Amino acid sequence: MSEVISATSFDLRFSADNIFDSDPSTFWITTGLYPQELMIDLKAPHNLNELKVKSMRVKKMLIEGCASAESSETSFFKIGEKSFKGTGDSMQNEKISLTGAKGLLFLRVVIEEGYDDFASVHYVEMV
Repeated sequence: MSEVISATSFDLRFSADNIFDSDPSTFWITTGLYPQELMIDLKAPHNLNELKVKSMRVKKMLIEGCASAESSETSFFKIGEKSFKGTGDSMQNEKISLTGAKGLLFLRVVIEEGYDDFASVHYVEMV
């Protein structure tokens, strides 16, 4: 099972691991300026076509992948990007098409911009 191994924002009440449960009342929240990042260890090579994201107040998201076990800063490459529609206090349900996402060991999810000072990610599904 995939695991969040780092996050740029930390709050005990809103753990980054919440992005993998399907409970809409749990989430990871940013705590400051953008960009904000999550690093996900996929545990084994994955070929991905799409990322399904449930969030609030996210304006723009970048997805990067890494097929190297070393996961150095230079080994990540862009596999998807999307501008989200503003929905106020309602949940955003977005699908991000991924290109060249073959044999990935790590994902980096970057919230580049938000509609507010704080944004939240409630669920991420890799397809």
